[in-house]
Amino acid sequence: MKPLIPKTCALAFSILILAGHGATGTDTRRDQAWEIIRVNVNEKSVDKRVQGVRVLGLLPGDRRALQMVEKAAVDEKLDVRAAAAAALGQLHGKSSVELLH
Repeated sequence: MKPLIPKTCALAFSILILAGHGATGTDTRRDQAWEIIRVNVNEKSVDKRVQGVRVLGLLPGDRRALQMVEKAAVDEKLDVRAAAAAALGQLHGKSSVELLH
């Protein structure tokens, strides 16, 4: 069975969670983690974009994650839009309700 989240996204998510806010030396790792997620969300592969969006759904309260998911909500591919809708629910993206209509 294929994992739902690619290893690179899982690694990026782990780094985001484990790296403390404002802790010394973690800013570079956090930036690298965000770059990994950004690359996945912007991939040509629909599956990779879907997986990247799913990872973003695991970051409630993060404005950057919400913005990236909102962008994915208007993707040309249905699977990506569906993943974005689910992620917006996880992120409690109430400001995005109109976008979903």
